[in-house]
Amino acid sequence: MTKRTWLSRLLASSGAATETPPFIDADSEDSPMLWLSATGETVDLQAAAGDDGDSLPTFTGTAYTGGTMRPMHFYRDVVVDLSGAKVAPKDRPIHRDHRTDQIVGHSPAGDIKIAAKSIKVKGIISGTGKHAQEVIANGKNKFPWQLSIGARIERIEWVDEDATVTVNGRRFKGGIYVVRACTIFEISFVSLGGDDNTSARVAATAEGYAMNFTQWLAARGHDINSLTAQNLATLRAQFETESGQPAATPTTPPAGQTTPAAGISAGAGISPSPAPAGRTDPAAGALLAGGTPAPPTPEQLNAQRLQLEREANQREASRLELSAARESICARFGSPKIKVGEGDNAQEVDLLVHATREGWSANETELHARRNSRPDGVTISSPSRDVNARGLEAALCMTAGCDADALANDYNEREMNCAMDRSYRGAGLKQLFATRAAIAGHSQSAGQFNNDTIEAALQADQRDQLLANSSTFSTPGILSNVMNKSMQKAYSAIEDILSLICSWGPVTDFKEQTHYQLTVDGDWSEVANDGQLKHGELKESKYTNSAKTRGMMIGLTRKHIRNDDLRAFLRIPMGIARKSANAKQRIGFAVLLQMITDGDFSAENANLVSGASSVLGIDGLQLAVNLFKKMKDETGEEIGVRPALLLTGTTLSVVAEDLYKQTNIDVRRGTKKEVLRNNHANKYQPADSPYLDTEYGGTDTGYFLCADKNDIPILDGVALDGRMVPYVQRGDANFNTLGIEFRAFDDWGVGKGNPRGAVHSTGS
Repeated sequence: MTKRTWLSRLLASSGAATETPPFIDADSEDSPMLWLSATGETVDLQAAAGDDGDSLPTFTGTAYTGGTMRPMHFYRDVVVDLSGAKVAPKDRPIHRDHRTDQIVGHSPAGDIKIAAKSIKVKGIISGTGKHAQEVIANGKNKFPWQLSIGARIERIEWVDEDATVTVNGRRFKGGIYVVRACTIFEISFVSLGGDDNTSARVAATAEGYAMNFTQWLAARGHDINSLTAQNLATLRAQFETESGQPAATPTTPPAGQTTPAAGISAGAGISPSPAPAGRTDPAAGALLAGGTPAPPTPEQLNAQRLQLEREANQREASRLELSAARESICARFGSPKIKVGEGDNAQEVDLLVHATREGWSANETELHARRNSRPDGVTISSPSRDVNARGLEAALCMTAGCDADALANDYNEREMNCAMDRSYRGAGLKQLFATRAAIAGHSQSAGQFNNDTIEAALQADQRDQLLANSSTFSTPGILSNVMNKSMQKAYSAIEDILSLICSWGPVTDFKEQTHYQLTVDGDWSEVANDGQLKHGELKESKYTNSAKTRGMMIGLTRKHIRNDDLRAFLRIPMGIARKSANAKQRIGFAVLLQMITDGDFSAENANLVSGASSVLGIDGLQLAVNLFKKMKDETGEEIGVRPALLLTGTTLSVVAEDLYKQTNIDVRRGTKKEVLRNNHANKYQPADSPYLDTEYGGTDTGYFLCADKNDIPILDGVALDGRMVPYVQRGDANFNTLGIEFRAFDDWGVGKGNPRGAVHSTGS
């Protein structure tokens, strides 16, 4: 199983996407071990207490401070969630560079401590070989030893580039892995690591200390009374080889002891278990404590280095290929310029330079090259049967700022090619009206545009409307489509908090709609001997709602047209779209606040918490959770639904975020400050709306603990024909208005839903 396969399975088990991002070496040996390298400070070498020749050197240190690192096999940063880390039981070995044959010492059980934001380590340098001696000797010379922790990954998540994540009380930008669960098996001294905030301290006995054979055995976890004579002889030979001194008088094991103790590790002087199938390299076959593979061999590391070089060469080739494509595109369009910046700070630079600086793709470079190579002014050509109205419409959308790739879903290839053609690139209001006037037979000099052009275009549209002509070119129709696309973009930019608690449904008219929620009454009982099932009853809760029309008029005036300011004009419908989206939020949350006034949240309905103990915090939220879990339906049965959302005003948004993200929270009780374990972490998704603040009738202390809207919606919303975004249609302009008028409107309504979908807390 490759590293990529192993990591993909871990990502899948945690609910993340199973397609591993391309940052893991797919050809490396399968190893579920993560080496958390931590850069240490200069070792402070001291004599240990009780310098009697039998004392052993010790060390202490902060092995990890909760930040990012770049472990082996990973080519993107990794953060370990300390709330999901644990230490394997019993004493843990201390190695050099994670090699089991490079023993330094051990850490007694319980001396690797995992805190909220760090990992603390205490250990004994009980090794007698050259690696232990080198750690001590170099430490005395102030060599900056670093600590590294070997841990087995049990659950890992990938965080996308455009997201953020909070781990260990710190916020990290996406494009990283988060190890959500791991088990620490060993500690190693290394010369290079990745967490600059950690530290390590080593203490030693007087120079030239000696360890006897009994201490050497104890340091490796062997019980001398459990070893056979053969095992003792093997271990004694290894001790003499490592220490260069004769062993003390051997201790005879108890009579009758003939078998070695279970659990003796390979590499401790006893023949190890056979290597796993397929492993032929001794280093690759060596096992760490817990049965996990040893670090990669030099041959494997060299293979990884070659793979990295191949990938680097491929990236460089792709970069050169893209650079050549940009140069070819810009040369084809006459090396155009582009304006960068706004107002007085705007400056004209080579498009090739700007495209390279911004990292544009070849398609994006060509799009801007086409736009910026067109001649200034408006070219009015003679009427042509080949005028592509849809192509001009797409060009206007791109001028308005719509994404070309998104437009390709609404316009065919011929229309998009037309929109990007020189004659339509950067089209504006003047070109639209001039083209319409030319089709109607209005003649004028090339480049000339005046009031006669505008009037000729408007009269042509009015004549087609009066005669009911099915013209393929309609100025109001084209503008309506461009405005609709701009409105959809602006509408979707408003954060839709209301839809987290409101269930929207389509209606076909404006009549008051009655919606029913059915509840089954009766017992789920055992079938009697006669084989007949007992009848249950249906109880219904009724809610009423209706769609209402809201809207306003928009005017395209002669001033907009003469200024050729399409973007300025489109700010009007975009502003209307934002007004529509905000109106839904304001009116919807007003209905929720009205439910409080009407007593839908009350002690009688068992969905109201009040008093000083209801303040939003660990304890106050727990009261709301307890009440929610006891919620009953209309028949008196448990609803069996868990809360999913914590809804507040903006004042409590930070508190709600902390309750969701922080595993430990500082609280003050009287004059004392305490750190409490937050059992609500990662349970109730926080959401806040300004329409729950005091200025809209809410409070600064109240909040709602809500069910998922797909289980029990608190509010009920309806939209005519299921459309949420406003419509734009042509309106009839007044006689004295030289321009076009449009009307923008939408049809929707929000009403009460089921109050059993939430618990309301007054927070005071």
